Amino acid sequence: MRRFVNWSRTASCTPARFARPATEDELRSTLLEARAQGLRVKAVGGGHSFSDAACTDGVLVSLDALSRVLAVEQDRVTVEAGIRLEALNDALAGRGLALGILGSIAKQSVAGAIATGTHGSGPRHGSLSSMVCGLRLMLADGSVRDLTPGDELFDAARVGLGALGIVTRVTLRCEPAFSLEEIAAPLRFEEAVAAIPELVRKEAYVKLWWLPHTDAVQVFRYQRTQVPNSFSRLRRWLDDRVMNRVVFAALLAFTRLAPRLIPLANRAVRAVYFLPRRTVARSDLALTIPMPPRHEEMEYAVPLESAGEALRGLRALIDRERLRVNFVVEVRFVAADEGWMSPAFGRPTAYLGAYMARARGIERYFAAFEKMMLALGGRPHWGKQFSLDAEALRALHPNLARFAALRDALDPGGLFDNDFLRRVLPRSNRLPQRIAQ
Repeated sequence: MRRFVNWSRTASCTPARFARPATEDELRSTLLEARAQGLRVKAVGGGHSFSDAACTDGVLVSLDALSRVLAVEQDRVTVEAGIRLEALNDALAGRGLALGILGSIAKQSVAGAIATGTHGSGPRHGSLSSMVCGLRLMLADGSVRDLTPGDELFDAARVGLGALGIVTRVTLRCEPAFSLEEIAAPLRFEEAVAAIPELVRKEAYVKLWWLPHTDAVQVFRYQRTQVPNSFSRLRRWLDDRVMNRVVFAALLAFTRLAPRLIPLANRAVRAVYFLPRRTVARSDLALTIPMPPRHEEMEYAVPLESAGEALRGLRALIDRERLRVNFVVEVRFVAADEGWMSPAFGRPTAYLGAYMARARGIERYFAAFEKMMLALGGRPHWGKQFSLDAEALRALHPNLARFAALRDALDPGGLFDNDFLRRVLPRSNRLPQRIAQ
Protein backbone atom coordinates (compact mmCIF):
# COMPACT_ATOMS: atom_id res chain seq x y z
CA MET A 1 0.00 0.00 0.00
CA ARG A 2 1.10 3.56 -0.65
CA ARG A 3 2.68 5.35 2.32
CA PHE A 4 2.97 8.99 3.27
CA VAL A 5 6.38 10.08 4.60
CA ASN A 6 7.11 13.64 5.70
CA TRP A 7 10.10 15.62 4.41
CA SER A 8 12.33 14.90 7.41
CA ARG A 9 11.34 11.19 7.48
CA THR A 10 10.40 11.54 11.14
CA ALA A 11 6.74 10.55 10.59
CA SER A 12 4.96 8.21 8.21
CA CYS A 13 1.64 6.43 7.82
CA THR A 14 -0.28 4.15 5.49
CA PRO A 15 -3.67 5.76 4.82
CA ALA A 16 -6.62 3.66 3.74
CA ARG A 17 -7.04 6.09 0.86
CA PHE A 18 -5.58 9.26 -0.63
CA ALA A 19 -7.76 12.09 -1.95
CA ARG A 20 -6.89 15.20 -3.94
CA PRO A 21 -10.02 17.35 -4.21
CA ALA A 22 -9.90 20.26 -6.64
CA THR A 23 -13.04 22.00 -5.36
CA GLU A 24 -14.84 22.48 -2.06
CA ASP A 25 -17.66 20.27 -3.36
CA GLU A 26 -15.19 17.45 -3.98
CA LEU A 27 -13.75 17.93 -0.49
CA ARG A 28 -17.23 17.83 1.02
CA SER A 29 -17.96 14.59 -0.82
CA THR A 30 -14.71 13.12 0.50
CA LEU A 31 -15.63 14.00 4.09
CA LEU A 32 -19.16 12.63 3.85
CA GLU A 33 -17.99 9.42 2.19
CA ALA A 34 -15.31 8.91 4.86
CA ARG A 35 -17.89 9.41 7.61
CA ALA A 36 -20.19 6.86 6.03
CA GLN A 37 -17.31 4.35 5.89
CA GLY A 38 -16.20 5.01 9.47
CA LEU A 39 -12.85 6.44 8.37
CA ARG A 40 -11.05 9.45 9.77
CA VAL A 41 -9.72 12.29 7.61
CA LYS A 42 -6.57 14.42 7.76
CA ALA A 43 -5.42 17.18 5.42
CA VAL A 44 -1.78 17.51 4.43
CA GLY A 45 0.03 20.36 2.74
CA GLY A 46 3.74 20.29 1.97
CA GLY A 47 4.62 17.57 4.48
CA HIS A 48 7.17 19.83 6.19
CA SER A 49 6.01 19.30 9.76
CA PHE A 50 8.55 17.27 11.73
CA SER A 51 5.73 15.96 13.96
CA ASP A 52 3.08 13.40 12.98
CA ALA A 53 0.36 16.07 12.86
CA ALA A 54 -0.75 15.08 9.35
CA CYS A 55 -0.62 11.29 9.71
CA THR A 56 -3.72 9.08 9.55
CA ASP A 57 -4.86 5.52 8.94
CA GLY A 58 -7.98 6.92 7.26
CA VAL A 59 -8.24 9.28 4.29
CA LEU A 60 -5.27 11.57 3.70
CA VAL A 61 -6.44 14.65 1.82
CA SER A 62 -3.89 16.60 -0.21
CA LEU A 63 -4.80 20.26 -0.65
CA ASP A 64 -2.38 20.74 -3.55
CA ALA A 65 -5.17 21.15 -6.11
CA LEU A 66 -6.77 23.90 -3.99
CA SER A 67 -4.01 26.38 -4.71
CA ARG A 68 -5.41 29.38 -6.56
CA VAL A 69 -5.05 33.05 -5.74
CA LEU A 70 -8.69 34.11 -5.49
CA ALA A 71 -8.54 37.86 -4.85
CA VAL A 72 -5.91 40.54 -4.29
CA GLU A 73 -6.70 43.88 -2.73
CA GLN A 74 -4.45 46.72 -1.62
CA ASP A 75 -3.71 45.26 1.80
CA ARG A 76 -4.95 41.66 1.68
CA VAL A 77 -4.89 38.55 -0.44
CA THR A 78 -7.34 35.64 -0.44
CA VAL A 79 -6.04 32.24 -1.52
CA GLU A 80 -7.08 28.63 -1.54
CA ALA A 81 -5.49 26.95 1.44
CA GLY A 82 -3.26 24.51 -0.43
CA ILE A 83 -1.13 27.15 -2.15
CA ARG A 84 2.54 26.92 -1.23
CA LEU A 85 4.06 30.00 0.33
CA GLU A 86 6.73 30.27 -2.37
CA ALA A 87 4.02 30.41 -5.07
CA LEU A 88 2.10 33.00 -3.06
CA ASN A 89 5.25 35.10 -2.63
CA ASP A 90 5.83 35.12 -6.39
CA ALA A 91 2.19 35.97 -7.09
CA LEU A 92 2.29 38.87 -4.65
CA ALA A 93 5.62 40.16 -5.98
CA GLY A 94 4.12 40.26 -9.46
CA ARG A 95 1.46 42.60 -8.07
CA GLY A 96 3.87 44.78 -6.09
CA LEU A 97 2.93 43.24 -2.73
CA ALA A 98 4.53 41.10 -0.02
CA LEU A 99 3.81 39.35 3.27
CA GLY A 100 5.22 41.07 6.33
CA ILE A 101 6.83 37.97 7.87
CA LEU A 102 7.92 34.52 6.69
CA GLY A 103 9.58 31.45 8.12
CA SER A 104 12.95 30.11 7.04
CA ILE A 105 11.55 28.09 4.14
CA ALA A 106 8.54 28.63 1.90
CA LYS A 107 7.73 25.08 0.81
CA GLN A 108 4.77 24.75 3.20
CA SER A 109 1.15 25.25 2.25
CA VAL A 110 -0.57 28.31 3.71
CA ALA A 111 -3.02 26.11 5.64
CA GLY A 112 -0.27 23.91 7.07
CA ALA A 113 1.86 26.86 8.08
CA ILE A 114 -0.87 28.61 10.05
CA ALA A 115 -2.29 25.39 11.55
CA THR A 116 0.99 24.55 13.29
CA GLY A 117 1.95 28.06 14.39
CA THR A 118 4.80 28.44 11.91
CA HIS A 119 6.74 31.65 12.51
CA GLY A 120 9.61 33.77 11.29
CA SER A 121 11.86 36.00 13.33
CA GLY A 122 10.65 39.53 13.83
CA PRO A 123 10.23 40.89 17.36
CA ARG A 124 7.48 43.20 16.08
CA HIS A 125 5.69 40.44 14.16
CA GLY A 126 3.57 37.54 15.38
CA SER A 127 3.60 34.10 13.77
CA LEU A 128 2.29 33.66 10.22
CA SER A 129 -1.20 33.07 11.64
CA SER A 130 -1.17 36.63 13.01
CA MET A 131 -1.49 37.87 9.41
CA VAL A 132 -4.73 35.94 8.92
CA CYS A 133 -7.74 38.23 8.72
CA GLY A 134 -10.23 35.69 7.40
CA LEU A 135 -10.53 31.98 6.73
CA ARG A 136 -13.06 29.41 5.60
CA LEU A 137 -13.38 26.24 7.66
CA MET A 138 -15.14 23.10 6.42
CA LEU A 139 -16.58 21.20 9.37
CA ALA A 140 -17.08 17.47 9.82
CA ASP A 141 -20.63 17.61 8.45
CA GLY A 142 -19.47 19.32 5.24
CA SER A 143 -20.80 22.76 6.15
CA VAL A 144 -18.50 25.78 5.93
CA ARG A 145 -17.94 28.69 8.26
CA ASP A 146 -16.39 31.95 7.03
CA LEU A 147 -14.51 33.35 10.01
CA THR A 148 -13.31 36.90 10.56
CA PRO A 149 -11.97 38.79 13.59
CA GLY A 150 -14.67 38.98 16.21
CA ASP A 151 -16.12 35.57 15.34
CA GLU A 152 -16.04 33.28 18.36
CA LEU A 153 -14.09 30.66 16.38
CA PHE A 154 -11.58 32.96 14.69
CA ASP A 155 -8.73 32.98 17.19
CA ALA A 156 -9.17 29.26 17.80
CA ALA A 157 -9.06 28.37 14.09
CA ARG A 158 -6.03 30.52 13.27
CA VAL A 159 -3.77 27.85 14.83
CA GLY A 160 -6.21 24.99 14.49
CA LEU A 161 -3.87 21.94 14.56
CA GLY A 162 -6.17 20.30 11.99
CA ALA A 163 -8.58 19.58 14.85
CA LEU A 164 -11.58 21.79 14.09
CA GLY A 165 -12.05 21.15 10.40
CA ILE A 166 -10.27 21.62 7.08
CA VAL A 167 -9.32 25.16 6.11
CA THR A 168 -10.16 25.70 2.44
CA ARG A 169 -9.30 29.38 1.94
CA VAL A 170 -7.37 32.04 3.83
CA THR A 171 -7.23 35.83 3.69
CA LEU A 172 -3.89 37.34 4.73
CA ARG A 173 -2.78 40.88 5.36
CA CYS A 174 -0.09 42.02 2.95
CA GLU A 175 1.74 45.25 2.25
CA PRO A 176 3.56 47.04 -0.56
CA ALA A 177 6.58 45.09 -1.78
CA PHE A 178 9.85 45.95 -0.05
CA SER A 179 13.49 44.97 -0.09
CA LEU A 180 15.62 43.96 2.88
CA GLU A 181 19.33 44.21 3.42
CA GLU A 182 20.66 41.16 5.24
CA ILE A 183 23.52 42.19 7.51
CA ALA A 184 25.22 39.07 8.85
CA ALA A 185 28.23 39.00 11.14
CA PRO A 186 29.70 36.63 13.72
CA LEU A 187 30.00 37.50 17.40
CA ARG A 188 31.60 35.62 20.23
CA PHE A 189 29.04 33.61 22.19
CA GLU A 190 28.85 35.82 25.28
CA GLU A 191 28.85 38.98 23.18
CA ALA A 192 25.87 37.67 21.19
CA VAL A 193 23.93 36.66 24.30
CA ALA A 194 24.55 40.06 25.88
CA ALA A 195 23.37 41.77 22.68
CA ILE A 196 19.96 40.03 22.56
CA PRO A 197 17.96 42.69 24.49
CA GLU A 198 19.30 45.50 22.29
CA LEU A 199 18.81 43.53 19.07
CA VAL A 200 15.21 42.74 19.97
CA ARG A 201 14.54 46.36 20.90
CA LYS A 202 16.13 47.81 17.78
CA GLU A 203 15.64 45.38 14.90
CA ALA A 204 12.43 44.58 13.03
CA TYR A 205 13.91 41.27 11.84
CA VAL A 206 16.75 39.46 13.60
CA LYS A 207 17.84 35.88 14.32
CA LEU A 208 20.87 34.08 15.77
CA TRP A 209 22.64 30.89 14.74
CA TRP A 210 25.01 29.28 17.21
CA LEU A 211 27.15 26.41 15.99
CA PRO A 212 27.77 24.00 18.91
CA HIS A 213 31.41 23.21 19.76
CA THR A 214 32.41 26.69 18.60
CA ASP A 215 32.33 30.12 20.26
CA ALA A 216 30.70 31.69 17.20
CA VAL A 217 27.18 33.05 16.88
CA GLN A 218 26.15 34.39 13.49
CA VAL A 219 23.77 37.33 13.95
CA PHE A 220 21.43 38.08 11.05
CA ARG A 221 19.73 41.47 10.89
CA TYR A 222 17.37 42.54 8.10
CA GLN A 223 16.68 46.19 7.45
CA ARG A 224 14.40 47.81 4.88
CA THR A 225 16.29 49.55 2.11
CA GLN A 226 15.91 51.26 -1.25
CA VAL A 227 19.34 50.05 -2.40
CA PRO A 228 19.21 47.97 -5.62
CA ASN A 229 19.03 44.22 -5.09
CA SER A 230 22.24 42.18 -5.09
CA PHE A 231 20.53 38.80 -4.67
CA SER A 232 21.86 36.08 -6.96
CA ARG A 233 19.43 33.32 -7.95
CA LEU A 234 22.39 31.32 -9.22
CA ARG A 235 24.05 31.55 -5.81
CA ARG A 236 20.79 30.46 -4.13
CA TRP A 237 20.53 27.50 -6.52
CA LEU A 238 24.15 26.48 -5.86
CA ASP A 239 23.65 26.75 -2.09
CA ASP A 240 20.50 24.65 -2.32
CA ARG A 241 21.43 21.99 -4.88
CA VAL A 242 25.21 21.72 -4.44
CA MET A 243 26.37 22.96 -1.05
CA ASN A 244 23.43 21.78 1.06
CA ARG A 245 22.26 18.67 -0.79
CA VAL A 246 25.73 17.38 -1.73
CA VAL A 247 28.62 18.92 0.22
CA PHE A 248 26.98 19.54 3.62
CA ALA A 249 24.97 16.32 3.37
CA ALA A 250 28.16 14.35 2.68
CA LEU A 251 29.88 15.98 5.67
CA LEU A 252 26.96 15.02 7.90
CA ALA A 253 27.05 11.44 6.62
CA PHE A 254 30.80 11.23 7.29
CA THR A 255 30.53 12.53 10.85
CA ARG A 256 27.64 10.15 11.50
CA LEU A 257 30.18 7.35 11.11
CA ALA A 258 32.72 9.16 13.29
CA PRO A 259 30.86 11.35 15.84
CA ARG A 260 34.10 12.35 17.57
CA LEU A 261 34.86 14.45 14.47
CA ILE A 262 31.71 16.58 14.77
CA PRO A 263 33.41 19.40 16.75
CA LEU A 264 36.17 19.58 14.14
CA ALA A 265 33.63 19.60 11.30
CA ASN A 266 31.64 22.36 13.01
CA ARG A 267 34.74 24.49 13.31
CA ALA A 268 35.36 24.02 9.59
CA VAL A 269 31.79 25.06 8.79
CA ARG A 270 32.19 28.07 11.07
CA ALA A 271 35.33 29.17 9.20
CA VAL A 272 33.57 28.97 5.82
CA TYR A 273 30.11 30.31 6.63
CA PHE A 274 30.21 32.43 9.77
CA LEU A 275 31.61 35.50 8.05
CA PRO A 276 30.47 39.11 7.62
CA ARG A 277 28.30 39.71 4.57
CA ARG A 278 25.66 42.07 3.25
CA THR A 279 23.03 41.20 0.64
CA VAL A 280 19.98 43.10 -0.60
CA ALA A 281 17.01 41.07 -1.82
CA ARG A 282 13.27 41.03 -2.26
CA SER A 283 11.84 40.60 1.22
CA ASP A 284 10.67 37.00 0.84
CA LEU A 285 14.01 35.94 -0.64
CA ALA A 286 15.91 37.68 2.14
CA LEU A 287 13.86 36.07 4.93
CA THR A 288 14.03 32.53 3.54
CA ILE A 289 17.05 30.28 3.15
CA PRO A 290 18.15 27.54 0.73
CA MET A 291 16.64 24.17 1.59
CA PRO A 292 18.93 22.62 4.21
CA PRO A 293 20.07 18.98 4.24
CA ARG A 294 17.61 16.53 5.76
CA HIS A 295 17.60 16.80 9.55
CA GLU A 296 15.34 16.70 12.61
CA GLU A 297 14.06 19.58 14.71
CA MET A 298 12.75 20.24 18.19
CA GLU A 299 11.80 23.84 18.94
CA TYR A 300 10.44 25.46 22.08
CA ALA A 301 8.95 28.90 22.69
CA VAL A 302 10.16 30.49 25.94
CA PRO A 303 9.36 33.93 27.37
CA LEU A 304 11.46 36.54 25.58
CA GLU A 305 13.28 37.53 28.74
CA SER A 306 14.58 33.96 29.08
CA ALA A 307 16.31 33.89 25.69
CA GLY A 308 19.83 34.51 26.98
CA GLU A 309 19.42 32.12 29.90
CA ALA A 310 18.11 29.43 27.57
CA LEU A 311 20.99 29.75 25.11
CA ARG A 312 23.63 29.76 27.85
CA GLY A 313 21.95 26.79 29.49
CA LEU A 314 21.92 24.83 26.24
CA ARG A 315 25.62 25.43 25.69
CA ALA A 316 26.36 24.24 29.23
CA LEU A 317 24.14 21.20 28.73
CA ILE A 318 25.93 20.15 25.53
CA ASP A 319 29.30 20.48 27.24
CA ARG A 320 28.20 18.78 30.45
CA GLU A 321 26.57 15.81 28.72
CA ARG A 322 29.35 15.57 26.13
CA LEU A 323 26.84 15.64 23.33
CA ARG A 324 27.99 15.83 19.72
CA VAL A 325 25.66 18.18 17.85
CA ASN A 326 26.13 18.52 14.09
CA PHE A 327 23.67 21.36 13.31
CA VAL A 328 23.11 24.94 14.38
CA VAL A 329 20.99 26.07 17.30
CA GLU A 330 18.67 28.82 16.09
CA VAL A 331 17.18 31.63 18.19
CA ARG A 332 14.25 33.55 16.72
CA PHE A 333 11.90 36.17 18.13
CA VAL A 334 8.13 36.58 17.79
CA ALA A 335 5.68 39.12 19.17
CA ALA A 336 2.81 37.97 21.39
CA ASP A 337 0.07 36.15 19.45
CA GLU A 338 -3.70 36.04 19.94
CA GLY A 339 -4.29 32.62 18.36
CA TRP A 340 -5.41 30.37 21.21
CA MET A 341 -2.97 27.56 20.49
CA SER A 342 -0.02 29.60 19.29
CA PRO A 343 3.10 28.82 21.35
CA ALA A 344 3.57 32.61 21.46
CA PHE A 345 0.07 33.22 22.83
CA GLY A 346 -0.04 36.14 25.24
CA ARG A 347 3.68 36.79 25.57
CA PRO A 348 6.63 38.10 23.54
CA THR A 349 8.57 34.98 22.72
CA ALA A 350 12.00 33.60 21.89
CA TYR A 351 12.01 30.31 19.99
CA LEU A 352 15.04 28.08 20.48
CA GLY A 353 15.49 25.42 17.84
CA ALA A 354 17.59 22.35 18.59
CA TYR A 355 18.39 20.87 15.18
CA MET A 356 20.40 17.78 14.31
CA ALA A 357 20.89 15.46 11.39
CA ARG A 358 20.19 11.87 12.42
CA ALA A 359 23.24 10.61 14.32
CA ARG A 360 24.20 8.86 17.53
CA GLY A 361 22.97 10.74 20.59
CA ILE A 362 20.12 12.66 18.96
CA GLU A 363 17.47 11.20 21.30
CA ARG A 364 19.55 12.11 24.36
CA TYR A 365 20.11 15.64 22.99
CA PHE A 366 16.43 16.27 22.31
CA ALA A 367 15.31 14.81 25.65
CA ALA A 368 17.76 16.99 27.60
CA PHE A 369 16.86 20.06 25.55
CA GLU A 370 13.14 19.51 26.11
CA LYS A 371 13.59 19.12 29.86
CA MET A 372 15.56 22.36 30.03
CA MET A 373 13.00 24.28 27.95
CA LEU A 374 10.15 23.07 30.12
CA ALA A 375 11.96 24.34 33.21
CA LEU A 376 11.87 27.79 31.58
CA GLY A 377 8.15 27.63 30.83
CA GLY A 378 8.67 26.65 27.20
CA ARG A 379 5.87 25.55 24.87
CA PRO A 380 6.61 23.16 21.99
CA HIS A 381 6.25 24.12 18.35
CA TRP A 382 3.35 22.00 17.04
CA GLY A 383 5.10 21.24 13.77
CA LYS A 384 8.34 20.05 15.38
CA GLN A 385 9.22 16.97 17.44
CA PHE A 386 8.24 16.85 21.11
CA SER A 387 7.21 14.21 23.64
CA LEU A 388 4.51 15.94 25.73
CA ASP A 389 0.98 14.66 26.18
CA ALA A 390 -2.24 16.52 26.95
CA GLU A 391 -1.68 16.46 30.70
CA ALA A 392 1.72 18.13 30.41
CA LEU A 393 0.51 20.59 27.77
CA ARG A 394 -2.45 21.69 29.90
CA ALA A 395 -0.03 23.37 32.33
CA LEU A 396 1.69 25.25 29.48
CA HIS A 397 -1.20 26.36 27.25
CA PRO A 398 -3.87 28.46 29.02
CA ASN A 399 -6.34 27.78 26.19
CA LEU A 400 -5.87 24.02 25.85
CA ALA A 401 -9.03 23.03 27.75
CA ARG A 402 -11.36 25.44 25.95
CA PHE A 403 -9.82 24.57 22.58
CA ALA A 404 -10.39 20.88 23.29
CA ALA A 405 -13.98 21.61 24.32
CA LEU A 406 -14.54 23.53 21.09
CA ARG A 407 -13.08 20.64 19.11
CA ASP A 408 -15.46 18.25 20.93
CA ALA A 409 -18.41 20.46 19.99
CA LEU A 410 -17.44 20.86 16.32
CA ASP A 411 -16.25 17.29 15.73
CA PRO A 412 -18.00 15.08 18.30
CA GLY A 413 -17.51 11.98 16.15
CA GLY A 414 -13.75 12.45 15.87
CA LEU A 415 -13.63 12.66 12.06
CA PHE A 416 -10.40 14.68 12.19
CA ASP A 417 -8.75 12.74 15.01
CA ASN A 418 -5.40 11.02 14.64
CA ASP A 419 -2.69 9.76 16.98
CA PHE A 420 -1.17 13.26 17.24
CA LEU A 421 -4.42 14.89 18.37
CA ARG A 422 -5.27 12.05 20.72
CA ARG A 423 -1.91 12.64 22.38
CA VAL A 424 -2.04 16.44 22.70
CA LEU A 425 -5.76 17.21 23.18
CA PRO A 426 -7.90 15.71 25.95
CA ARG A 427 -11.33 14.32 25.09
CA SER A 428 -14.09 13.93 27.64
CA ASN A 429 -15.11 10.58 26.12
CA ARG A 430 -12.61 8.23 24.50
CA LEU A 431 -13.59 7.23 20.99
CA PRO A 432 -13.51 3.72 19.54
CA GLN A 433 -11.00 2.79 16.87
CA ARG A 434 -13.45 3.69 14.13
CA ILE A 435 -15.18 7.05 14.36
CA ALA A 436 -18.54 7.39 16.03
CA GLN A 437 -21.40 7.27 13.55
